[in-house]
Amino acid sequence: MSSKTGAVSIGIVDANRLNGEKLDTFDPSAYWTQVSGPMTGDLADASSEWNRTIAAAHRALATELVALADEALRIAVGHVSVRIQFGAPIGSFQSPRHLLADASAGLEGARALVGQTWQSGGELSALTAKAAAGRAHRAVSDAAMQVCGAIGLTIEHDLHRYVTRGFQIDSLFGSYQQLEVLLAERLFDDYAPGRALPAFVTWTE
Repeated sequence: MSSKTGAVSIGIVDANRLNGEKLDTFDPSAYWTQVSGPMTGDLADASSEWNRTIAAAHRALATELVALADEALRIAVGHVSVRIQFGAPIGSFQSPRHLLADASAGLEGARALVGQTWQSGGELSALTAKAAAGRAHRAVSDAAMQVCGAIGLTIEHDLHRYVTRGFQIDSLFGSYQQLEVLLAERLFDDYAPGRALPAFVTWTE
């Protein structure tokens, strides 16, 4: 791949000459493998196919991030509903309620973007959905870990499964911070000052 032009080329490799290296991850029950090896033959341009593949990956990963955040939020809501402090469930206090409500609002916005990109199939909308889903997952994770307290940080509690898995998924094909920077660069490169930015979500009444 050319970093200057953004062009992507593919070639043929001999599978018998590939080397695989196991990589450490957040999740001890799964692992990634880094594959390397020599390439022979001529290269063919595959930029369009690569861009479509990345968009499909962004849509799929955004969908999983929303699902992971959903489950983390469900666990947090369940916890504050039964955890008693000062003679009342902590969910009855304003601070945890507002914290979880803000996280839930961000999650619903990300869910709308994910639904839209599955309908439109556009590359820019897929990138936007992945960025929004990653940010929403982080907000939900922070809120859930705060309201669940120390127990939520232990391996015995289910929360860590959805938090660590989400952090791992967010890092694939660009974290939400990286994608937000890329999105801003593309928008300001493609749309001159004074021109309206494109709509990522449309609706009919």
